[in-house]
Amino acid sequence: MTAATQWTGKAEQGELAEIARQIREDIIDMVWNAKSGHPGGSLSAAEILTCLYFREMRIDPERPDWPDRDRFVLSKGHAAPVLYSALARRGYFDPAYLPTLRQLHSPLQGHPHLGSLPGIETSTGSLGQGGGVAVGMALAGKLDGKDYKVYTLWGDGELEEGLVWESAMAAGHYGLDNLIGIVDWNGLQIDGGITEVMNPEPIDAKFIAFGWHVETADGHDPADLCRAMDRARGVKGKPALVLCKTVKGKGVSFMEGEGGWHGKAPDEAQWRQAIGELGGKAQPISPEEMKALVAKACEAIPHTELRAVASDDGAKVASTKVSPYVIYAKGGEVAQGPATREAYGSTLADLAASHPQLVVLDADLSKSTMTAEFKKVAPARFFNAGIAEANMTCMGGGLAAAGKTVFVSTFAMFAAGRSYEQILNTIAGSGFNVKIAATHAGLSVGEDGMSHQMLSDIALMRSVPGLQVLAPADAAEASAMIRYLADHPGPAYIRLGRAKAPVVFDSAIAGPDYDPGQIQILREGGDVTLAACGVMTGIALEAADLLAAEGLGARVLNVSSIKPLDTATLIAAAKETGAVVTCEEHNVLGGLGAAVAEVLSETCPVPVLRIGVQDQFGQSGVPGSLLKLYGLDKEHIASLAKKAIAMKEVPAG
Repeated sequence: MTAATQWTGKAEQGELAEIARQIREDIIDMVWNAKSGHPGGSLSAAEILTCLYFREMRIDPERPDWPDRDRFVLSKGHAAPVLYSALARRGYFDPAYLPTLRQLHSPLQGHPHLGSLPGIETSTGSLGQGGGVAVGMALAGKLDGKDYKVYTLWGDGELEEGLVWESAMAAGHYGLDNLIGIVDWNGLQIDGGITEVMNPEPIDAKFIAFGWHVETADGHDPADLCRAMDRARGVKGKPALVLCKTVKGKGVSFMEGEGGWHGKAPDEAQWRQAIGELGGKAQPISPEEMKALVAKACEAIPHTELRAVASDDGAKVASTKVSPYVIYAKGGEVAQGPATREAYGSTLADLAASHPQLVVLDADLSKSTMTAEFKKVAPARFFNAGIAEANMTCMGGGLAAAGKTVFVSTFAMFAAGRSYEQILNTIAGSGFNVKIAATHAGLSVGEDGMSHQMLSDIALMRSVPGLQVLAPADAAEASAMIRYLADHPGPAYIRLGRAKAPVVFDSAIAGPDYDPGQIQILREGGDVTLAACGVMTGIALEAADLLAAEGLGARVLNVSSIKPLDTATLIAAAKETGAVVTCEEHNVLGGLGAAVAEVLSETCPVPVLRIGVQDQFGQSGVPGSLLKLYGLDKEHIASLAKKAIAMKEVPAG
């Protein structure tokens, strides 16, 4: 079985070589037992992690969440074995559980996952994202006046990711002298040498050009490494990089300098040879023993579930009365209110004083997204990431990891489109308290045309586990929603518009009882249900007026939370009216209509027809004309509602 040796305090310089040897033995054993994994780049980083965890970093394994700890982000997340071994040997958990790497139910996931093991600061594995998270953590340290350092480890092949350079640029721009980057410069990636596949060199000159101080070190000489790390810690006014010359597969004769060992496990003979070369003793674990070991690991290692849940909530009590805050057509006329993005900006500014942990990021669009209003009142807590939306999202994750409530803002096309994977892996995958405020959504962007008319963001965001997806009906609800999100932790996506929207609610909706997850009944009716979100909510009310003039009663629902969906209110309306029409400024594929149809097809099969863009791109035009052209108007809603009513009256068979 795995040796039980731990070094629970800072090691002496002379002990580091033995610790690195033990870590290498652990790596080989873990990957062998898993029958998969990434030994090559883990072995090359053994001394780097040894130097960090056993000499350089200010950490306390007994208090993994200690606010003043140094932080480490393994951006090259495939090297999880070297991180897990370092954590175990440093005292974060019992090394006996290291062989459970990648086993079903094991806390030792194939790539680092926040919450699965103590000492992990963020979920990583998708290359390039760790640097942005580290920048966010470093910014939080500056905001809080903390003296902790943030370390991040990149692979040299990973430097081919553009996101690395977005984060490097941000770190240099903000002068983050509390950030130390490290490059595992082993010269190999999956398809060959780094200079052959896509040459990132000269690495040192590139970082210097981005405003970094650069140190070089022999990545396998603990003394040289620690000297370079010490010099990096002392740099003032700019981030520091330690460029570590290493050998992929270091320590195992047949793996050294061989790129094929990037992501391949040894066979039994190779495992025994490697363990022997490293001075260990090969000890097989039977399937029965492994199953028992995984069970013990789950009991002994503090961890959380692999994801938060923001799925449909069938237990919610159904709404039964018309919302008291509805003021649509008060006085007989439909008023046009501010755009929801305007309410977003003004509400953030209002919250600045009462929410000192609130931080806002933008991507060179602050005057359009209206986050400039927050900047006016809280400039120290506003960060412009430049035209680098993906890095902005990762920076938001790092700030949230350090305890901030973060709103990141850009146009919906870039928030949900360009930054989709960062939202999926870094924000939702870590459960970070980041709110993605996506403005200029839908056709009503208008004249900018198809490249800026995001019509698939709800579909994309609905598919992200643990992410709340919201679309307020008007400015008053947008303000209520922002206030709610500022006080309720967890990742969320809020869809906001550019154009003015019909007034639906009184501003008093922004009270302590507001819950965006509860469907609001805006109008009673027994013939058909109109379920709408966003700007289409006001238009659905206009369609209900047309239907009323023909003697038809439409129940209008404001479904401002597409996920989680208030299934109780929705099902009750479907049962009582017998037909449903959904209304959204979005592709009919994957959005509100799809969410409603999915629920009702399983629970209450009734005719469901969908108003939305029929799987098309948009085009330039004024918002009102575009909505009418694509059938997102009151006349089309009323026509489809009558069709749905007729469908429910057709006898079966």
